[in-house]
Amino acid sequence: MREPHGNRALLFALVLAQFAMSSESSVVAIAAPTVAASFGGSMSDIQLINTVFGLVAGVFMITGSLLGLFFGWRKTFAAGVASVLVGEIAMVLAPTITCFTWIGRTAVGLGGALLVPSILGTIPTVFKDRQRIVAFSWVAAGMGLSALTPIPAGILLDLGGYQLVFGAMAVVFLCLLAFVRQVPTASDYNGAKQFDFPGFFVYSTGLFALLLGIVLVGGLSKSQGNQGGLPAILATALVLGGSALLCCFFLIEKRREKRDRVVLMPTRFFDTIQARHSLLAVAYVLFFSGSLNIAVIPFLQTTGAATGLVSGLLFACAGAPMVLAGILIPKLFPAASPRRVIRIGYAIGAAGFLVIAVGFGTAQPVLWTGCGTAVLGLAMGTVNSQANNAVTVAVGNKYAAQSGGMQGTVRDIAYSLSAAVLGTLLALVFSFSLPAALAEQPDLDPIQAEAVAASNATFGSDASFVAHLESVADNIDEQSSSAALGAFQQARQGSNQVLLIVLALPSAGMLLFSRGIPSSSRATGTRESEEDLIDTR
Repeated sequence: MREPHGNRALLFALVLAQFAMSSESSVVAIAAPTVAASFGGSMSDIQLINTVFGLVAGVFMITGSLLGLFFGWRKTFAAGVASVLVGEIAMVLAPTITCFTWIGRTAVGLGGALLVPSILGTIPTVFKDRQRIVAFSWVAAGMGLSALTPIPAGILLDLGGYQLVFGAMAVVFLCLLAFVRQVPTASDYNGAKQFDFPGFFVYSTGLFALLLGIVLVGGLSKSQGNQGGLPAILATALVLGGSALLCCFFLIEKRREKRDRVVLMPTRFFDTIQARHSLLAVAYVLFFSGSLNIAVIPFLQTTGAATGLVSGLLFACAGAPMVLAGILIPKLFPAASPRRVIRIGYAIGAAGFLVIAVGFGTAQPVLWTGCGTAVLGLAMGTVNSQANNAVTVAVGNKYAAQSGGMQGTVRDIAYSLSAAVLGTLLALVFSFSLPAALAEQPDLDPIQAEAVAASNATFGSDASFVAHLESVADNIDEQSSSAALGAFQQARQGSNQVLLIVLALPSAGMLLFSRGIPSSSRATGTRESEEDLIDTR
């Protein structure tokens, strides 16, 4: 048993690691538009930059958890930090956006797949009962505090470009290596160390195919033209094939578990309503946090309403209430029902998206967005204050340590899907909005309006649209060009507002998927709690 002062040092190391890992995602959200612009990229590239991390981390996160149980959290913690450090350096030195995305972001994703399970798995290993709840709340606060990182990141971005930003992140992870010794060398796992190779192969292949297929579907939707043929067939095959493999994975895991073999994902994580609904609460925080990277920040930057610094301040508006809620709710209301607290968070989140949607149609979009993101931060902090512990309560003490990998997987899949799905939805809405807006312009010749509508114009800045306009509309005069630009701006704003309203609906709809969340913060270990789990499957 570690001494109390040792536990405090360990908790500091875990909170710092969670802060650094979450800050990395926040920094990418700020820098992605600049990275894409530097390499002549588009909204599709921004979406891909935000997706690859979650895709890679989601595929390998559960594996990272199992490796931590077998070989000890310290080794996976150190390997994760080192991999992220390599990724940050690769992004600084990347000669192309392809290298930036598929080398740099992939390395960071692999690092996250090892580091996050080490953080979440160490807590139930070392901290028990009330201490565990407090430890989870501090880690949640570290995640919320990362929302303040975009402020210095925005300053560095405005001063020296994205290379300076990711260079600074490399220094952070280099310093984090000094805290590796605080992490325990071993987990409390005493079972057989037999790696689940069948489960790993089927799961990783299936999830990677599914997420990659969704990304490709999003890429196809960026264009209004005919996108049939091989790309569409490939995307469909990946989605269907990946889904089929994941179904096979669950069957394989059930069969292996009945034979008392080590499994990648114990059935306890998905065969009870308590575990499913608690994991959805974990996913909620990252999905709707990631939505800011697609639905909010790119719009404000492409319209010129927000610089890198202003974008950082907007993230800070979310971060402050997120940190306060994450720390104060467990402290002030230690006996509060996790189910009730999380439900309140869901309701608050729906209101936050509506505030931002209204603000985009005003003359002060940044002010309204600041208010809306503050409400969203309060919602995410409220949910996050209970979600991590709710999962460990739902699966019981036997699987508490392994829950770190499962929670990390759900987080990264949610984050990846937020970029892929919301980017696709935004592109679809924009593709319908632009022709309608062009047709309503009386100063634009119908023939030219039709040519622009059919030209596959994409969501972006005014300058990029004007350059695109000159290449597709022959001899367009200044008045027509101005009218077309006005239609483009109208479609861009309207598309974002529709997306934000759509986001408010599932946030409120999450209330329908909360009845299974435990009503008590105590770990399930009694006979009564076990029977309750069985009765509600």
